[in-house]
Formats: sequence, structure tokens, C-alpha cells
Amino acid sequence: MSEAIPVSQPLRTFFSVYRWEIAICLCALLVFLPLLSLSEVFQVSEAREAVVVRTMLETGNYTLPLRHDQLVPSKPILFHWVSALLAKLIGEYSVFVTRLPSALSGIAMLLVLFGTLRRVADVRVASIAVGILSSSYGFFRLSSDARVDMLFSSLVVAAICYWIVAAQREYCEGKSLRLLSGRDYRVVAFLSGLAVLTKGPLGLVLPGLVLLACLYRLEGGRACLSVFRIDWLVALAVALPWYLLATLSGKDSFFARQIVFENFSRFFGESGIARKPPWFYIGHIFSQAAPWSCIAFFVLLYLIGTRRLQSLVEKFSPLSRERRFAYASFLAWFVSVFIFISLSSGKRRAYLLPVLPAFSALLALAVVDCWDRFEFFRIHIFRGFSRKSIRIFVPLVWTGLLLALAVLVFRLEFLTELFGDSCPNCEVTFRSIVSVINSAPLALVALSVVLNIGFFAFWFLGIRRRSLQFLLLACASGMQFVFWVVVNASLSTKATTHSYKDFAQTLSTQYHGDAVFVKTANDESYESLFYYFPRLFLLHNPKRPLFPEQRYVTRVQYLQKMFGQEKWKNHVDVFLEGGRDVDEDGEELVLFKLR
Repeated sequence: MSEAIPVSQPLRTFFSVYRWEIAICLCALLVFLPLLSLSEVFQVSEAREAVVVRTMLETGNYTLPLRHDQLVPSKPILFHWVSALLAKLIGEYSVFVTRLPSALSGIAMLLVLFGTLRRVADVRVASIAVGILSSSYGFFRLSSDARVDMLFSSLVVAAICYWIVAAQREYCEGKSLRLLSGRDYRVVAFLSGLAVLTKGPLGLVLPGLVLLACLYRLEGGRACLSVFRIDWLVALAVALPWYLLATLSGKDSFFARQIVFENFSRFFGESGIARKPPWFYIGHIFSQAAPWSCIAFFVLLYLIGTRRLQSLVEKFSPLSRERRFAYASFLAWFVSVFIFISLSSGKRRAYLLPVLPAFSALLALAVVDCWDRFEFFRIHIFRGFSRKSIRIFVPLVWTGLLLALAVLVFRLEFLTELFGDSCPNCEVTFRSIVSVINSAPLALVALSVVLNIGFFAFWFLGIRRRSLQFLLLACASGMQFVFWVVVNASLSTKATTHSYKDFAQTLSTQYHGDAVFVKTANDESYESLFYYFPRLFLLHNPKRPLFPEQRYVTRVQYLQKMFGQEKWKNHVDVFLEGGRDVDEDGEELVLFKLR
């Protein structure tokens, strides 16, 4: 009779096999979640989606919830469904819940990228790429921003990565990629269909484009024909039912907004779209991939300038078949998506997010290859200086920077007194920094301690073991501190000065009538006001007349334009006046009615 297997053994095996994934997940949760509610909602992109979710929760309309009971949402429904589900599970719809889908999607993207690179390369490349991606500025910003881009990109990345893993298995066995099974394409199509439900047809275009680029790069033009399969109908089966229901519900307005404007008008640059030049993303890729874009620049210069290498092609020639596949697939991913989004007239920095995982993977592959195949890093890091001096010098510099930062924070009252009279906005900013720090002191301190301990620990391990992996993890920990503590607090300070939260709360407490508020212009900067004042706002055409019995919310400059710069108060009764701390004359908001 065989002995029973202990219950703890499968669990122990699970933790042993997936220890890296578990560590990434725990670290990401520790870093991402504590500060999600630190910043107030003030950006149009966040408030616009949040208003749709709130409308969905209040009305029970889960097909096509209209913003302010009038406007068709600008994006499809999946992000709003996820937000509403989380709100139901947690029991409230708060700032934390508003941004939680993006944070969870960011963690999922990190896990997918790690799992993919672990299979097509090795653990070193995978862990370094995750460290690079998680501490890139563009990823950091959008993982704590309540917009659809992070959820959309995580689904697109999952679809592409699944195909890359399946293709690598066939490629390394010497088989043609044309013979990939229909099951693999159905999984890719399913994930692409979810991406379409998040941001529209782009969710199908980007994975298909990357697959075509990879096949062309690896096997030539004829192999691209194998992409066109009936299995893609799975994507339509996932997304099409909602589009049909939404079209029946919203009719012409839905088709004009989500199908025509968001996809064709944005791409071809029709009226109402601010056109950007084709080279717009060339500069912004450096900021979105910062600070690692600087390292990528120097790695590229080194590879090109090394005399041993006659060309980049010769540089890749000694690589294994597996490594050549990894380079080719991620390079095809980066180039194809970057060129496609550069062709669009409507450009935003957030659109670079699907490119960042490919950038991180390529940089991790290049750095590891440089480390393994050349003596450049070892010579200049370990032999150019003594190990002891390097071990001590960098931590001392980092400690000095931390002390300088601490002194600056604790001397804010002195700076306020120094600049207060000559710079009113400086005084507002300094006051806001103090309020941000006081709003989450434990989270900020705990996060600072954990990340800085990680920096010092990884740095000493990297020097002691001459390990590139630990050295880059030390850099990633330091960058995480800079972004998640310093930059996050700075952005939260801006949110405090640019938010309508105080005005909305005052509006809620001082006005208890049943009248409907009317916004007198289609100015989307109002959206954060609607977030903190969750009552029904009707949108009023400023060309139409105002009614004396109705109360309105508008900017002072609208009344100045209507009645005159100095005489407008003679024509209206003002019940409340306020706005943002940084509003200049004419930008303030007023609650009023005509006399």
C-alpha cells in the first residue's frame, strides 16, 4: 500500500516553481496599492471614466451608461465593468477603487512579461526586464491612473506574449511557424477581443500587426499569410455582442462617437483632433522609458562602437537559435507598434504603453548579452576601481541625497515664509506638499524604508557576487523610490492644487435643493467636479438663453463675456464662488442664477 502524499508537498512544489512570480506579485502589491488614493482625482482622463462607472452603479445600466445622462462614453465597456465589479466586492466606489483596475492590470502585465521571457530567454533576462518595466516612468504613471490604457495594454501584451511563447516552441524545434495550431490563435483572438472591449478595434489591430511583423522577420513574407485564419472570429464573438447592444441603445450618437470619432477621426486627424507630427513619439519614448532610456542609449553606442563587432548582424551571429528568436520577436513588436502609432494624427504619450514591454525585454536581453560576452562592464566596474570603494561610494551618495530630500521636506515652512509674498503659487504648492505628506505618512515612510533597504541590500549583493542581476535590481529599487515616493508625492501635490474637490464638497454641504445643475460649456476640465459632486449635471449649450428660475455652474469668464468684465455681478445672484487653488481671475467657478 503506497504512502499518502502530504498535503503540504503540492503547496511546497507550487511555491518552489513559482517563487519568482509570487515575489513579483507581492512586491508589486506592496508598492502599487498603498498610494493609490494619495492623489486626488483631477485629470480629465480619470474623472471621465469614473463618472461613467458611477453612473453605471447608480442607474444599473451596464450596457451603455451615459455621462450626465446625455453623452455617450468615449471608450468601450470592459474597464467600467471591472471597476463596477470591484466596487461591488469592496462595498464602495472610492478613489482607491477607481484606480485599482489599472494597478491590478499593471501587475498582470509584469507577470506575463516575466513568464514569457523566462520561457524564451532565462530568469535573469526576465527579472531584469520586469525591474526595468516596473520602474519606467510611463508604466509607473499609468499603473496608478484610472484610465483604460493599462487594462487595454495588459490584454494586448498578454495576447502577443502568448503567441511568442507558442511560436518559440515551434521555432526552436525547427518547425515552421505557419503550422501553429488553431488553438493558439483562438487564445490570442480571445485576449484581443477583450482588448477590443476595452479600447476599441485597436485591440485587434496591434496583436495582428505584431504577429505579421514577427512572421515576416523570422520566415519571410509568405509566412504572413498563415495569420489570416477563421480562428480570429473568436475576437468578434467576444466583442461584437456588446457593440450591437450599445448601437441599438445609443443609435447614431454611439456610432458617431465610438466607431467613427475614436477610431477613424483620431487616426486620420479630422476636425477637433490636435494633430501631432510623425516624429512626436521619438522624443517621448525617452521620457516614457526613463530612466532606462539613458542606459539603452549607452548600450547601443557601445554595441555599435565596439571594434570587435563589424555590425549588429555579426553581433547576433554567435547567439543561440532561442536567443535570436527572442531578439527578432521583441524587435518586431517594438518597431511595428511604434511605427503604427506614429502614423496616427492624434497622439498621446499614453499610447506608448504597449511599446514599453518590448523595450524592456530588448534592453534586458542586450544588457545580459553584454555582461556575459564582453569584459566591458567587469573591467570598468570591478577592475577600474576597488570593490570596497564602489561598495561604499554609491550608498554614501544615495544616503546624502536622501538626507538632502529630508531636510527640504522638513524646512518647507521656512521656504513658505521666504517665497510666500513674492510667489503666491509657491506658497500654495508648499502648503499642498505638507497636506499630501500628512495624508499618508505611514504609507510613505514604510514604502521609503522598504525600497531603500532593497536598494542597499541588492547593491551589496551585486558587488559581492559580481552579479549584474542584483546591481540592476538595486537600480530598480532606487528608481521605484524616486517614482513611487518622490514623484508620486509631487503629482499628488499638483492634484491638490488642481482639483475641484474642495469646491464640490462645499457645494454638497451648502446646497440641498432638488434643482438640477447645468454646466454651461462642454469643458471637460469640469469632470473632476462631477466626480466629487455625484449629482446629475445637465449640459447646457452656451448659445442658448439662460432661465431665471434655474441655478447654473459656470466659470466667471463666461459671465464676464456675457455681461461685461465688471458688471456681471449686477445681473446674477451668486450663491457660491470657488474653484482650484491655482485658478486665475476669470477661471473660478460660481453657482448662480439670473436676477
